[in-house]
Amino acid sequence: GGIEGVKAKLSHVEVFENSTEGDTEVARQRMTDFLTAHPEGKILVWTNADHVALGELAAIEAAGRQDDVLLVSNALDISALTTLRDPDSVFVGTIDFNAYNWGWELVPKAIEWLNTGVECDKEMSPSSVALTKEMVKEYYPE
Repeated sequence: GGIEGVKAKLSHVEVFENSTEGDTEVARQRMTDFLTAHPEGKILVWTNADHVALGELAAIEAAGRQDDVLLVSNALDISALTTLRDPDSVFVGTIDFNAYNWGWELVPKAIEWLNTGVECDKEMSPSSVALTKEMVKEYYPE
């Protein structure tokens, strides 16, 4: 749905898709290849995990393309917090699915089921937040 969402809001934008195979080094190399093939223009990169984003960021910085690229991710990895806090980094945001707190939401439902037999919804969406440079301190103080 990501591509459809972008096209719905920015129909003129050309979308490229590739797989990083969830590997930081693969992500760095594929971003290097992409930047080499596209030496001009503004680029918005969305990736599926922060550790992958950090590999892409390494390629963006090595190519000196920080003025051309914004990088956003999905699935907060606390190893990326330092980079997100950096006001000069092109890594501008990630989604925090709040996995550290899922237990506080899910365990009571499991206990209720064990005690009463009442099942909870089959699909649940634990709370999440879009973390930006401006709000990361609120959720993850240094």
